[in-house]
Amino acid sequence: MRPAADYVATGRPVTFYTVAEAARRRGEVAIGYRRAPRAEGDLRGLGGVVVNPVKSLLLAYEPTDRIIVLARD
Repeated sequence: MRPAADYVATGRPVTFYTVAEAARRRGEVAIGYRRAPRAEGDLRGLGGVVVNPVKSLLLAYEPTDRIIVLARD
């Protein structure tokens, strides 16, 4: 898991297509994200982890969010 800010500007809505393209340019494959704990809670009990997200959904990542990637290092 790597900081979302390594891939996109935080606080501005972007699609996961944008995240995936940023990861591709780094030689990585983005497969999901982990949102930091929020006040609304984790209704699904997955610790904020989303794998294979809807790629067209706009989402504003925060500095504490992480992108889940497959990478060599």
